Amino acid sequence: MGDSLPEPTGLDFAGIWHSRYRYESSSRNEEHFCEHYVVFKQHGTRLIGENVPAVNDSILKLDLTVRGTTATGTWSERTSPTGYYRGREYHGAIQLVIDSTGKAMSGRWVGVDREFNVNSDSWELQWVDAASASSHRDYRLRA
Repeated sequence: MGDSLPEPTGLDFAGIWHSRYRYESSSRNEEHFCEHYVVFKQHGTRLIGENVPAVNDSILKLDLTVRGTTATGTWSERTSPTGYYRGREYHGAIQLVIDSTGKAMSGRWVGVDREFNVNSDSWELQWVDAASASSHRDYRLRA
């Protein structure tokens, strides 16, 4: 009980977050990281996020529910049509621990790869900016 984090009640998660997750490419036998800037909109305890258009042309979506110090939900990504995975769609579950300030989350994702293996690895989100029209332009095509 003494080591538990305070409940992040009343925190505002809306804004632009830097997203970074790790995965193993079984076909290339390599470790990779994928990064996006994600715009989260908050509806009560629900966070709906989609990436700002990126150089890699992939589309990432997150649907999370905040309960206490955790955010749990689903993710989906359509990879770049011109990239290694050629527009393939992936999806799965995600669970993150929210830091006491509400400006960082870290945890794990789980999903099925193109060879139908269940994989899991790390995922981190870091708040970077309020979500205004001008800030969207600032992060466009960065990741």
